[in-house]
Amino acid sequence: MGMDLKEFFELFTVTPLVADQWPRLRALRLAALQDTDAIHGDLTAEQSYTESNWRELFGVQQWAALVHDGSDVGMRVVSKPPLDRYGECWIKSWRIATDIRGAGGSKKLLKRMDRY
Repeated sequence: MGMDLKEFFELFTVTPLVADQWPRLRALRLAALQDTDAIHGDLTAEQSYTESNWRELFGVQQWAALVHDGSDVGMRVVSKPPLDRYGECWIKSWRIATDIRGAGGSKKLLKRMDRY
């Protein structure tokens, strides 16, 4: 018997991240840089970021963690639009852990984008 849509989406939660959660962002971001070269960034440089560097990222972008079974398994970052572009946003980065790809996490991240 297959899973219905509600059950499917309940596998994951999307949690907006705030500056005080910079350690979560750091862990997600460094995992993404190790996992794929599709993510723009420099692993060595970001490994040496200070708390202040990580907190600065929250000022210009909106970060969210994808959570499954209590663990962060993915992330997405959206750039905040200029004031004259009301209602727009730009997806800057996206990553789902390799062991759960294909399980619906990306759909959940997209579905929850309009709430932030």
